[in-house]
Amino acid sequence: MSATTSIEWTDHTFNPWRGCAKIHTGCTHCYAEKNVGVAIHGIAWGEVWSGGQRVIAADSTWRHPRAWARAAAKAGVRRRVFCASLADVLEVPEYPPFQHLTTERRERVNEARRALDEARAKLWDVIRETAHVCQGCQRPHAMSADLPGRTARLSDLASVGAACEGRDGRCVNTASGGLDWLLLTKRPQNWELVPEDVRPFVWLGTSASDQGTWDSGADELAKAEGFAQLFVSLEPMVAAVDMGLGRNRKSERVLRWYRPLKDSIGWVIVGGESGSKARPCHVEWVRNIVRQCRAAGVPCFVKQLGEVPVLREPAAGEDPFIPDREWPQGTLFGNHRRVDGLNGRVPRLNDKKGGDMAEWPEDLRVREVPHG
Repeated sequence: MSATTSIEWTDHTFNPWRGCAKIHTGCTHCYAEKNVGVAIHGIAWGEVWSGGQRVIAADSTWRHPRAWARAAAKAGVRRRVFCASLADVLEVPEYPPFQHLTTERRERVNEARRALDEARAKLWDVIRETAHVCQGCQRPHAMSADLPGRTARLSDLASVGAACEGRDGRCVNTASGGLDWLLLTKRPQNWELVPEDVRPFVWLGTSASDQGTWDSGADELAKAEGFAQLFVSLEPMVAAVDMGLGRNRKSERVLRWYRPLKDSIGWVIVGGESGSKARPCHVEWVRNIVRQCRAAGVPCFVKQLGEVPVLREPAAGEDPFIPDREWPQGTLFGNHRRVDGLNGRVPRLNDKKGGDMAEWPEDLRVREVPHG
């Protein structure tokens, strides 16, 4: 758990448990699997039935968000919490294929499902208690989801404690701060696991890495209802993606048969892969995401260009050195990662992950965050 974080688009990270299973393109070189804390504790990655572990956080860890919320309230601000960087909070452990199914494996999965259900229930209570905290008394400050800015009776939320004394059981101090919870999942089809009363305090996001994972993930995410924001994290981006933000997508709800995806997706994060086995991320892919977001009016956050950013090819008839000149003066180019076909086309950046905007072409220095 982190009171501070190196992840540029959040203020804190919180993991109710650690451990996950790889399910799509972006999982190939999973950074969480190689996390120091995961390695030190010997947490096995993978499906539960095949020996993968899900290790629930210690009680002391669960107290951190409340401290962050009080600090935010004292400052009169809202801060973002990424949940979870080392797990997937909407994971429901899978049973093994029939040919591998045994009584012992079935029970192992059932036990993990019960444990994660209990941890999720605890997480929902933490979110309820930290969404709005009174600036005066530093206690949870219940807010009515349908009447923004107005306090609700504290008895309406059983998990919320006492507030500043006031008439009719209401807190007389309307100033508050708190936490916006960013739940990032590779399983957006499980969005209904989030209780309806918690959704107004949650930004629900899904991860994508290429066209296939974008199409499946964004369509599933667009079905989610009641959340403060929906967003997609194109990390790690390993192929070009046409987001189709302006195209109509079929809705399962009557009276909403067709709607543009941009009416659902309110934020796009994009970044290249880091790590010793990082796959190339073509800078033009990132640039195209920025253009698509601009055209659709969707905020875009370029997190990093990755460990192997690739220079764009010159256009037909264009001076072959123009792509080089888009970069800050003094940028060197080569193929230090020895990737086939990229000689002279990989910028040598001081920031290994390619996360320092000062080293990028100016048009890529985009870090927009929607207002919750």
